[in-house]
Amino acid sequence: MLRISWIDHCTNVSILEQLKVKERLLKQIQQRNLQYFGHIARRTGTMEKLILEGIVEGKRSRGRSPSRWVDQTKTLINQGLHEAEQLVQDREGWREILKK
Repeated sequence: MLRISWIDHCTNVSILEQLKVKERLLKQIQQRNLQYFGHIARRTGTMEKLILEGIVEGKRSRGRSPSRWVDQTKTLINQGLHEAEQLVQDREGWREILKK
């Protein structure tokens, strides 16, 4: 490892450069999230797809609604769920989106 003391003042960026880390963890997680979304959206008639599209019956609890996985995926793509599912059908185009 780098043997950096707690009292040394080093930025995260400088440490990542010393470790020669190209991508940050958050970007890698987002990319895998989108890959999984593409995997689910291309499949038809599976339980995962039904859960992705489904609406839960019943009353919602009070307060702010929790952030869902689908909502986070929509913000990553900057499009709606229906448009994203159409993009996923073109595998090569979807791979280009994932590379960005």
